[in-house]
Amino acid sequence: MIVKEGKAEIRVDEGVFYNPEMEFCRDFSSLALGAVCQKGLVVLDGMCASGIRGVRYALENEKIGEVTFVDLDSKACKNASYNAKKNNLGSYKVENTEITRFLWENPFDFLEIDPFGTPVPYLVPAIRSAAMQGGGILSATATDVAVLCGAHYKACLKNYQSRPVDNECCHENGTRILIGKVARTASEYNLGVHPIASLSRQHFIKTFIKFERGAEKAVSSIKKLGFISYCPKCLWRGTSSLVVKEKCECGGQLQHAGPLWLGELHEKKELESMKKENEKREYASMAAMHSLLEKMSGEIGMPAGYFDLHKVSEVLKVSAEKVDCVLESLSKKGFAAIRTHFRENSIKTNAGITEVKEAFLNSSRKR
Repeated sequence: MIVKEGKAEIRVDEGVFYNPEMEFCRDFSSLALGAVCQKGLVVLDGMCASGIRGVRYALENEKIGEVTFVDLDSKACKNASYNAKKNNLGSYKVENTEITRFLWENPFDFLEIDPFGTPVPYLVPAIRSAAMQGGGILSATATDVAVLCGAHYKACLKNYQSRPVDNECCHENGTRILIGKVARTASEYNLGVHPIASLSRQHFIKTFIKFERGAEKAVSSIKKLGFISYCPKCLWRGTSSLVVKEKCECGGQLQHAGPLWLGELHEKKELESMKKENEKREYASMAAMHSLLEKMSGEIGMPAGYFDLHKVSEVLKVSAEKVDCVLESLSKKGFAAIRTHFRENSIKTNAGITEVKEAFLNSSRKR
């Protein structure tokens, strides 16, 4: 099968994995790499399969020095080698080996870890590889979304050492649980973490994390871990470094997610670079990507969590209200409020649940 994607044209051999539904994720990933790309960047395409990511990274980002493709499947390695040669990659290697063993002794500036399910088993060797370079960037994908979002509570406790909450904010909670796990693992190697961009879409969560060396950097990151408390009765939510109460003021039983990352999910400078780069590339996803990056930019500086307006209408026992109307009502009251990429019909705001309900009702009365 011949596939054209971004600047690449590859062949996918029989028995080699290729997921066409992840093209948008690969577009996003290439833009993110472009936003942080420095001359001579040494890139790992771990569990490379056809090699589509690594090939696109090299073709679409001029400053890359070398790409190493790694896969345990010899058929995948042959396919990746063919595709790298066909696309005239300048400097590349193909390693037919087990990824965790390979990473233990090979440092990289940028590590792509895109496994089936959880990336947790690969974090220690990947972070150690970055530490050997004195820092670096990790691009990690989690497709065990049901675990991170609370459908499999025990699995989340086991894999991420964090309690999930299965509510309307579960996709953001899951993203923060993943970053929190990376932060805790990185701290063991005296590395602090800075999320560059974090994406939740369909069946996966993707985060790009920059590591900075130093014990103080690691401590600073660990201080950004905590808990998100949530009341399913009145929809109140709040954050804290420790769980301090079990009952909401409304009398409802609070649910607590964490420990998880309470810091920013994206960095403004990198998102702006991704926007500019998106305009230069002829991606089929260009318009959708622009909309996504705009929403992500709006999420910077906002509190953790968001309000699903369908859930608000359910609690208030009134008809659902348009997002734009609620946003306008909150803005007139002096609050910051934006749409979020995590969930349709949902908003992020620095207003509390009381103000959100008032804005919802005010918008309803104007109809």
